[in-house]
Amino acid sequence: MRYPDWKCDAQTVLREARLVIQEFAATHPSETCSFLAFGVNYYEGWVSINFDTPSNSIKRARRRAFRVRQSQQMLLDREDGWKDARYYLTRERMSGINMEIASFQYSSYKVLSFDQWVDYFAALPEAEDHSGHILMLLRMDNASWSFF
Repeated sequence: MRYPDWKCDAQTVLREARLVIQEFAATHPSETCSFLAFGVNYYEGWVSINFDTPSNSIKRARRRAFRVRQSQQMLLDREDGWKDARYYLTRERMSGINMEIASFQYSSYKVLSFDQWVDYFAALPEAEDHSGHILMLLRMDNASWSFF
């Protein structure tokens, strides 16, 4: 099995993130960015760079809070709903910000492909938790994350 060059991949993510941030700022000079997030799908070999805006974040958070509250109310309105009230009220957290990268204003603004990950992760046992491999990719000592 051929191992990906994690250090090289980390440098690629860092380099591309810097360029994408500069491009985003130049392309959207009047847009306020509230969040920058990285999405990762190691089985398909990609890292996405995503931006959200304060207005979108608040709108999405309110929408989610409304859905969570509706669901809680529906479950509590059942005849025996009180029995599991603690579970119903604590299983889904509400947040004042948008936590779903897929609904960011600029979701998947840039997607970086790492083809060697596909073969590497396909060869690993399915039961193994592979997230540690990607955490190693983004470790602070692999690359400097100070953008400016």
